[in-house]
Amino acid sequence: MTPVPQSFRNTLFWVLGVAFAVYALLSLAGYVLISSQQNAIATTILDEHAGLVASLYVRILVGYLLAGALLAFLLHPFVQGWKAALAAVGVVLLGLLYTLTSETHLLYGPTQTLFCSIHDAIPAWIRALYHPMEIVILFGAFSIWSLHRWTSGVPVRWRFGAAGLVVIGALLQLLPTASAATVQRTSFVLIATDSLRADRLSCNGYPRETTPNIDALAARGTNFANCLVPTASTHESWVSILSSTEPRVNGLRHMFPSRRQVETIQNKQTFLPALLRDEGYQTATIGGWCGTTFGIFDFGVDHVDVSNTQNHRALIAEAAFTNHIVAASFLNNAVGRMLLPELNRVSFTRGASSITGKAERWIEQAAAKDEPFFLTVVHHVTHLPYSASYPYYAQFTDPDYRGRNRYRIDFQIDDMIQRGFEHDLKPEETQHIKDLYDGCVSEFDAQVGAIVQKLKEMGIADRVIVGVIADHGDDLYEHGTTLGHGVSLFGGDQANQIPAVFAGPGVPHRRVEKLVRSFDFAPTWMSWLGQSQRPESWQGVDLAGDIPDLNALLETSYLLYRQPVPDLEPGEKVKDFPKFDQATFLDPDFDHNLVLREELNDRVIETKCFAVREKDWKLIAVPGEGGPIHRLFNLKDDPQCRTNLVSTEPDVYAKLKAQLPEYAR
Repeated sequence: MTPVPQSFRNTLFWVLGVAFAVYALLSLAGYVLISSQQNAIATTILDEHAGLVASLYVRILVGYLLAGALLAFLLHPFVQGWKAALAAVGVVLLGLLYTLTSETHLLYGPTQTLFCSIHDAIPAWIRALYHPMEIVILFGAFSIWSLHRWTSGVPVRWRFGAAGLVVIGALLQLLPTASAATVQRTSFVLIATDSLRADRLSCNGYPRETTPNIDALAARGTNFANCLVPTASTHESWVSILSSTEPRVNGLRHMFPSRRQVETIQNKQTFLPALLRDEGYQTATIGGWCGTTFGIFDFGVDHVDVSNTQNHRALIAEAAFTNHIVAASFLNNAVGRMLLPELNRVSFTRGASSITGKAERWIEQAAAKDEPFFLTVVHHVTHLPYSASYPYYAQFTDPDYRGRNRYRIDFQIDDMIQRGFEHDLKPEETQHIKDLYDGCVSEFDAQVGAIVQKLKEMGIADRVIVGVIADHGDDLYEHGTTLGHGVSLFGGDQANQIPAVFAGPGVPHRRVEKLVRSFDFAPTWMSWLGQSQRPESWQGVDLAGDIPDLNALLETSYLLYRQPVPDLEPGEKVKDFPKFDQATFLDPDFDHNLVLREELNDRVIETKCFAVREKDWKLIAVPGEGGPIHRLFNLKDDPQCRTNLVSTEPDVYAKLKAQLPEYAR
């Protein structure tokens, strides 16, 4: 074998030059994009936190140089000098193809257009053979070959000895690390996701086979098929679920609480995880950026491993890594996180399988102890922009579709703040969005299946209750809506209705069609776990026994935008509400979290929409300039809320109106 050439310094110079050029080009493009944003949050970050931005970008440059040095090392045995630089560009493009195929939420604007052009140019028969794992295997084989060339002068026994150590190390990583499961008392694994509609589950009548694993749980457990959350917004929903209270009682009425509001809620409410912890349970929450609530509120959870995406560091990191996706992928490991701890905050480093893997490892450790456990796993794959990983994004979509939003919803936060989502999509575009969403549902279901299988392999499935819920649903272009949640109560119950499927010891086999509320969960779970505590502050009803006829008071949240109210009559005008980027600020006294300006709290509540749900009826109250605007619908006959029955059903109208808050009557 010919010895490796000795001109490595020249190769290193050329490859590092290419790495720096790519870094500079993408950094410039990112700066142009951020500086073009017309919202106050982006302006504040650029004006007041330039040092943090500069520090992050310098460390990203170091990451590029490390990646360049590794590439130069691997390529040098085959090509040298400027030819190695060209080869490095090819490797980077291959890495980009792999990254974007696996992490489709990074596809937006020009990136999505470029990716689609490359994807469509590849013949179908080649695309049929392609799988991201092949890239990993190819890169691994190439690395081994390169090391073989580098060590051609080393005695064979040393080379085989080193290779043996590598193989042994890899095998050790595959061996189980936890002791045998010893836990005997009933434990609880709550698997949640953000923005999952109840009507997308196969067990709830959806014609597509989206949820075989959740269906299997429903077939042996309890399925609350008509469960509503008071507010279709993450913070409000989780606080309501874990405190068994409605937002108007616990005081959380929007997504951007101050430190004082958070501390007040924590001091006044009794949360389910804290009760279980006091009873000897191990408590943990593992999730991605939709688990942010557990990082802001102290629910009594001992182990919290989630992303915090609501402060300035997270916003800066998300913007930076969206442009430097290849470097971020390369550094998404233990060594890379030492250089860039911000990788723990960004969305794409906590994909569905990554979150599930973390949860499985925690279960192994917890089950090896005598104490039972309560684990909450929070996924975000079903949340906008509906970017499932391979192959789920292609599971239900039309392979011939060539319109907008090919792999995910293509939008910019700035556009959403200013205008919301587009209303004028073509039917095929709307259907494609629904197909993408169904792929996300299927990927979440696969995570449920993986955790259930893990419990079976550990031999503790008969000692663990498994629950599947969401914090809220989502709009998918129902009448009077576009996309999102918490911004409208029209179109039906799609944004407030969530899946609620539970199976395990003590959970009866039944399907419940009666209306129930998410704040009924806490007392119900306590019953299933054999716990008798019922704090006086809890409003929820224990659903473990007979279920009474219940109603629900719903309200919108305060998010980035609001849906226009459909079918307004002449003279009706909806109250305006503060624009998001002007109404919030990065509070230095609260870890620079986004916080609603205190003087606007009352205004936000005054501009909320409310609804009363009782059996088949829904009364919506819209804040009008001349007083509340009311709409009454029979959801059984009119599921998308098109026909107002206020004038034709006066008795029902009067009954439901009396249940609205006074200012909404």
